[in-house]
Amino acid sequence: MKIKNFRLVTLVFLVILFCFCIQIVGLAYLFQEEFIMPESFVPEKPFASKVPEISLADGVTLSPNVHPVIILSGSDYEMGYQWYQQMIGIFGPWILTPYQIDRGFFWRGHDFTEEELKALKAYQMYLSQYAPEMIDMFKGMADGATDAGVPLTYTEVLAQWTKAEIFPSQPIPLESEKETLEDHCSGFAAWGSETSDGKLVCAQSMDGETNYEMTIMAFPEGGGNNFIYSPFNPPEGCNEGRAKGGPPALNDQGLVFIREADVPSKKEGDWTYGITPNVAAIHTIRFANNAKEALEMILDYPSGDGYNCGFWVDTSGDHFVDLLSYDPVVFRKAGDLEEVDFLFVTNNTLAPIKGEFQEAVTGAGATFGTMFVKHAGWAGPGTENFSSISRNLQFWNMLNYYSGHIDKEFAKMMYRFSDDPNPGSPVLDPGLGSATADDYAVFEKADLKKTIGGVHNTKVTVILPEELEVYICQGYPGRKPHPPIEETGYPIDPMHAFYQLKLEPSISEVIQAALDQATYELIRADGELMKLNYSDPAFVPLKELFEKATIERRKGSYYQFLAKITEGNDSVYNWGKALRSYTRCQAYAQHVFESLVSPPDTPEDLFLKPWGYWVETIR
Repeated sequence: MKIKNFRLVTLVFLVILFCFCIQIVGLAYLFQEEFIMPESFVPEKPFASKVPEISLADGVTLSPNVHPVIILSGSDYEMGYQWYQQMIGIFGPWILTPYQIDRGFFWRGHDFTEEELKALKAYQMYLSQYAPEMIDMFKGMADGATDAGVPLTYTEVLAQWTKAEIFPSQPIPLESEKETLEDHCSGFAAWGSETSDGKLVCAQSMDGETNYEMTIMAFPEGGGNNFIYSPFNPPEGCNEGRAKGGPPALNDQGLVFIREADVPSKKEGDWTYGITPNVAAIHTIRFANNAKEALEMILDYPSGDGYNCGFWVDTSGDHFVDLLSYDPVVFRKAGDLEEVDFLFVTNNTLAPIKGEFQEAVTGAGATFGTMFVKHAGWAGPGTENFSSISRNLQFWNMLNYYSGHIDKEFAKMMYRFSDDPNPGSPVLDPGLGSATADDYAVFEKADLKKTIGGVHNTKVTVILPEELEVYICQGYPGRKPHPPIEETGYPIDPMHAFYQLKLEPSISEVIQAALDQATYELIRADGELMKLNYSDPAFVPLKELFEKATIERRKGSYYQFLAKITEGNDSVYNWGKALRSYTRCQAYAQHVFESLVSPPDTPEDLFLKPWGYWVETIR
């Protein structure tokens, strides 16, 4: 009897082993390295079909559910050319249609006045002195768009990136007359004692309507660092009356730009011609090797509107945020709000300064509000909104009370979290502000339940600078119902998933890393999906999404093959298509897996103390 049982067990084991081997062979075939083509094969030109890469609904381009990424490589001119060619190829020609920004200026198809041309010459003069590479890049953008069927001149691109803003109260520099013109966000950083391994961890969200932005991976041949950057797509870069610099960014030295400045260090009446924030961000992340160099460069720029600083940090933990004044130089550092080895920022001013100095460093005291909330900054009339208070308190509670446990998964969890951001009561500093009884009454009724994560997230990014890894989720990464901070639209078919980009030394290594991660996501998704069958309601829709992931994996293999047999810009475009296919594969497969294995959305899910444990301790 024992012998028969042993034989039966052995037979069952062998059958299971055989099935497992068959599955592995199938996956090996699916994940084969090369896409085999006949020798006579001639690839079609990238973007030859003129059909946008993203989805259409009745002819309307829809915002993608996986954040697009493009690759730039070569000279400054070539990278500009590739940038606009790929942008049009992904979103369609409409992305560069005439767009009216505030003060009634059309940057494309516009007859420039003599006054506007003088302003553009002033901007170009500063570019030639502080960021000369951008001039050739703008020329490439104009030619790339024109060759893609969207006629665009260099002057129009220059206007697009500077807004051609005219400052009547400011004289135009005399030397510029010699120039000629050719045709709700949040973030944090933690390091040292704050993180589980002592390494720098950063995260950032762009908040608002999910739109048509993308990330670039740049490999410049004209000097400087390789970098990843998520700029605002023109004309959206001017959507708030200024040419904003979109975050985040990471270069191959481990320097991180977490988010743009939200508070100017100059009165609007003192704004001048100079270097705009988008240009400042690109130039700095390319040529600065650490936070100290970044600060020196930013202080050297003629910052027209004082928005050129933002939040910067490097792998040593050196950092600065919220440049409040150029003279004297004043910015926030860790410790100003009792932080130890971490910093955070949302949309209000957090610096605990007061009186005449407050007026001196900003020239806009209204941005401070009338009351100061401990660990959350200024609130009251003139501030962005009360949601900054609750989001800052969530950052403080997460980073302070879970010190030593911050890592990649903790950062993702923070943006999935949907409980009360501050289980305790906010504490007002009586020594700061000039709040009236009415202000206090408004504050007591304010909604302080808004979290950093929610439907208001356009994109959430987690960065591991020492590993040169970036994780991007298009939209809100959480899966629980969560109202937006403001009236923002809901994302289309959200994946709630983070794909991985790795800033490797070469483009081919970047693609291979994306392929490896896509393969990993497919294998673990398949392992969970195969535990279901057709009787499970979730099986069919998840199986369909898994098939979409495998299709993207095969598309990536095809474009990876084309990139190897093509040259110049065509090769770069095919590398980019391969990368976008692999990132979509990652996101789709991860969505399948996390639909069956819920990702952490509270500290308890990471085996940490329950949320709010400190309230009783403090009492």
